[in-house]
Amino acid sequence: MVAVGVLATAALIALQVGGATPAAVQAAFGVLVTLAVAVTFAGARARAAERAIWPIVGATLAFNALCEVGAGWSQIVGGGPWGAISVAAGVMVVPLAIASLLLLLRERVGRLRAVASLDGLTLALVVQTLIALALLGPVEHALADRGFTASITLLYPLADLLVVGVVGAAAAQHGWRPDSWSWLLLGLIAMTAGDAAQVGDVVRATGPGGAANVAWLAGSWLIAAGAWARVPPKLAAVDPRNWVPIASSVLALALLIVTATRSADHPLALALAAAALAAVLARFALTLRANARMLRDARREAMTDALTGLPNRRRLTLDLEARITRRGGTTCGLALYDLNGFKDYNDTYGHAAGDALLITLSEKLQAAVDGRGVAYRMGGDEFCVLVECANEEPAAVASRAAFALDLGTQGFEVNAAHGLVLLPSEADNASDALRLADMRMYEDKERRRMGPRRQATRALMQALAERDAGLHEHLEGVQMLATEVALRLGLDPAEVERVRLGALLHDVGKIAIPDSILHKPGPLSEAEWTLMHRHTLIGQRILERAPALADVAELVRSSHERFDGGGYPDGLAGAAIPIGARIIAVCDAYDAMVSTRSYRAALRGEDALAELRRCAGVQFDAGVVERFVAAVRERDYPADTESTGGSRVAASNHVAPASPVPNTSPEVAPK
Repeated sequence: MVAVGVLATAALIALQVGGATPAAVQAAFGVLVTLAVAVTFAGARARAAERAIWPIVGATLAFNALCEVGAGWSQIVGGGPWGAISVAAGVMVVPLAIASLLLLLRERVGRLRAVASLDGLTLALVVQTLIALALLGPVEHALADRGFTASITLLYPLADLLVVGVVGAAAAQHGWRPDSWSWLLLGLIAMTAGDAAQVGDVVRATGPGGAANVAWLAGSWLIAAGAWARVPPKLAAVDPRNWVPIASSVLALALLIVTATRSADHPLALALAAAALAAVLARFALTLRANARMLRDARREAMTDALTGLPNRRRLTLDLEARITRRGGTTCGLALYDLNGFKDYNDTYGHAAGDALLITLSEKLQAAVDGRGVAYRMGGDEFCVLVECANEEPAAVASRAAFALDLGTQGFEVNAAHGLVLLPSEADNASDALRLADMRMYEDKERRRMGPRRQATRALMQALAERDAGLHEHLEGVQMLATEVALRLGLDPAEVERVRLGALLHDVGKIAIPDSILHKPGPLSEAEWTLMHRHTLIGQRILERAPALADVAELVRSSHERFDGGGYPDGLAGAAIPIGARIIAVCDAYDAMVSTRSYRAALRGEDALAELRRCAGVQFDAGVVERFVAAVRERDYPADTESTGGSRVAASNHVAPASPVPNTSPEVAPK
């Protein structure tokens, strides 16, 4: 391709040197440029992605060649309108060339950064100012009496530099590229040289052609070679060089000072120098804005845990110091959490699974304290919550957050030990608060080590899961609801744990109930109900065999008592029923009402809440019902959607359906 272009250019030079007539030279020039355009179009078809771009480049070359041939022919025939028309039309070559180059840059490079574009524009304007200052004054005086055509010719070299500036912008963003970009750049430089040679021809009043034709033809063939050259792969963006705007700003300021003192002689140079300086100022403004954004992002990243998106230890320290030094504020709490069982899970399933589990737990923790505090990740398997409570005790929020970090997955049980410090009464600076919370957390960790209580609970829950998976999920749902209500009632942490275990194990006696009764598809007979009512006593006996769970056995026995004394097995009434059993009764009834039963359709959440309120003071403790309804409404449980199973508190704090559990709950309204 390059060899053909060299031969074509050499042929044109030979015609000019050999004394051919101007008309013959212009005709040969037109034919050779037409061939270059044809080669450009052919090369465009080799690339599917650029097939619509290179024809615009070729059309620009063809239009430019027609204008030059028209201008030359006007001089050959000695006048006529063709010269002025061709020269004026030639100005349209510049926007066509810029448009085609921008399309090519977008395809190969992507979107140009504003900073890179301004760098390319600044360089072009500075060079234009130099040309205008050095050449346009003398040339303009020499052509003062030449008319419109000569004046328009002066603008060609300046306009060419704008086209070169587009390529300069790409270079500022991605560095100079070899292959096709090199040929394209060389072609643009050759055409700029041709326009400069044309200005010299006009000043000297020589005939058309000469060096200008040779440069234009060489530029056309170099661009044609670029259409066929290999496109280099996209490179990662590089930062623009700082010397470009610095050098450009110094030159632009110097040129502006020089031209301002002689503005009458160089009005165009003055305007170009001012435009160059404005581009530099715009570039620096963009740089300052980008630096400010980078600093802001860096600060945010420095205060955020990369894995979970929670604020990190550094942010906690700043927030804690600000909260302690605040005067006149309400009491707040600092709760520190450390995960138990996470290391074994992480070692078994790998770091990817461990990271996924940490993300899940962080979402649950954030949802549990939403509106009451801020959750942080301290690093590793440690979390923290800064509790701001005006309407709820910090201990209740801290306990709720601990239960949010309690998760059983893939045979592993992950839970959290925690320590709570009240501020500012127990600590007056961040380091003391963290040290005290850490000490209390490890005290809790020692108490929560896997002992007989937890081992017995896990064994019984596994037995229930093997007997009936639906029953297991029902108990999990009741446990989550009961824990929430116990926290809202302000029970101490030990009693909250007792209620949680009681809710989890309140149907453990159903292990001894025959499947024919437990899974009967319809109402039970009187004899079957009598046998079913024994499951609380069976559950009590099972738990009393495990001394670590003996205190829970009382709650299991009384979990189906009624507030009016009409329940079983003892007919207890009112305050004689343990508070934990009263909580379990409400949560169990709600879960049963929103569960699908083979003989009764599930109630919607709102209808189930209405049924609880209707039975408050008769079947259920009114105070417990009030706390339960408030908990459901405040945590935005779906109250108007039909459930297909037992309710469960999910990480999003919504009630999700569980599997149906036939005949697992007491009556929910008086018969």
